[in-house]
Amino acid sequence: MLRVAVLSELPTPYRWPLFRRVGAVERLDLTVFFYSRTEADRDWGLEVGDDGGVSVVFPPGRSFHVRGRRSLFFHWNPDLVARLRKGAFDVVVIPGWSMPSSLAAVWACRRSRTPYVIFSETNDLSPRSWWVRRLKRIVLRPIVGRAAAWLATGTMSARFLERHGAVPARTHRFANTPDVEVLAAAVDAARPLRAATRRDLGLPTGAPVALFVGRLIGAKDVATLLEAHARLEASGSPLWTLIVGSGAEAESLHARAQDLRLRQLVFAGARKPPDLPALWAAVDLFVLPSVHEPWGVVVNEAMAAGLPIVLSDRVGAGPDLLVDGETGRGFRAGEPESLAAVLSELAMAPDARARMGAAAARRVRDWGYGPSVVGFERAVRDAVETAT
Repeated sequence: MLRVAVLSELPTPYRWPLFRRVGAVERLDLTVFFYSRTEADRDWGLEVGDDGGVSVVFPPGRSFHVRGRRSLFFHWNPDLVARLRKGAFDVVVIPGWSMPSSLAAVWACRRSRTPYVIFSETNDLSPRSWWVRRLKRIVLRPIVGRAAAWLATGTMSARFLERHGAVPARTHRFANTPDVEVLAAAVDAARPLRAATRRDLGLPTGAPVALFVGRLIGAKDVATLLEAHARLEASGSPLWTLIVGSGAEAESLHARAQDLRLRQLVFAGARKPPDLPALWAAVDLFVLPSVHEPWGVVVNEAMAAGLPIVLSDRVGAGPDLLVDGETGRGFRAGEPESLAAVLSELAMAPDARARMGAAAARRVRDWGYGPSVVGFERAVRDAVETAT
């Protein structure tokens, strides 16, 4: 039996069920330390606690915020190191390196000679100046390179870790994903409500509908989606766009939509996770225009719902989940013309949408909880074997 400590920023609707699945592995004794119960810009409200093979700890601490939003450096839990020492764990899994508590955990593991695993979703898809990239190489190699194993959400995060010292043979997949099978079943159950859901949202029954789900913040670049949609309306496209979410840019996006006089666009506000299957069942395709997106769990959700995906080239999930022309279409981030062209094409091609949606559902099955549980167990065993 391996005693494993997992550090995590906060409980999320997709990560907590995965931890529970990991905790069910007979050979692992799992303790999860959550840095925080919630965040100012998250509204999940999950109730978590000891559950079967998982022990849960919320060490005292605080999250630092700037103007109501999370800052780059956040989550400080002063007694985390003492708790790790007292737990006498065989291996510690640490989420990245940007948080003080994570850095303290790395220091504690190196001091006690406890093997640690670095988990990261970071990639290099977003542009960075040369000096930032060089500084990262200098700063991150002692942290990343001295880990005993690594967990990456996908291909691009694995490449990032390897550039900073990770060993490919000991780098395993730990996806950012919902429970694909459970979500797919929930969406199927909601399909008979498709017409009623559309009526409630103010969407026409027969028109194709594109859906965005996420926080309304700059990184998601919903502004580009509005500009693309304006081009579609001007061209007479039948496509409607449904925007689900809230955030710092909500007011400015509403104002921009009014300026553009968009008639085939609906802002539905924030929705709770249990409400989303009905929305997935009511639409025809999914779009994520982000200019910065380390992974994008919502992409997995859309594919589990059997929808074709439209992703910018900055979405970390793209290289693994988007096969252009097969599971969806890609476009250049920040370019409304590029996005409008793709959306226009899909709006007029129901057969292609159905084919891509089916292919998306098949592809995302390999990115569900099962492969991630296997990857986690391999990583912690690699870490212990490497240290002995």
